[in-house]
Amino acid sequence: LVPSIGTYFACGVVGSGDLDIIVSDESGSTRPAETWDNPFKDFKKEGFVDTEIKAFDRFDSGLRFGLSGEISDFVISFAYDLGLKKVWSGFETSTHKMKNRPASISVGYKFSL
Repeated sequence: LVPSIGTYFACGVVGSGDLDIIVSDESGSTRPAETWDNPFKDFKKEGFVDTEIKAFDRFDSGLRFGLSGEISDFVISFAYDLGLKKVWSGFETSTHKMKNRPASISVGYKFSL
């Protein structure tokens, strides 16, 4: 087993998302669906309901922890990224801040050329 620890720096290249905008009034609720083509730019919609959502930050940095192991020619790895930077300030409470916390598992095979 081989443990690892280090830092990472990431840059968001492209992304998209679907939004459900819920509007309530005296006559009931409606949910017009919208597509957010670029989450790195503010989303604005005017008309039926004025909506503005702040963009995600394109850059992120943090710590990476990992553990790898080899069995014969097979390699198995686990990594966990602890994002230290807020990547979105559009939704935040006193107990929750939007930070990246991804985990990954990799399986590989080593062969000679």
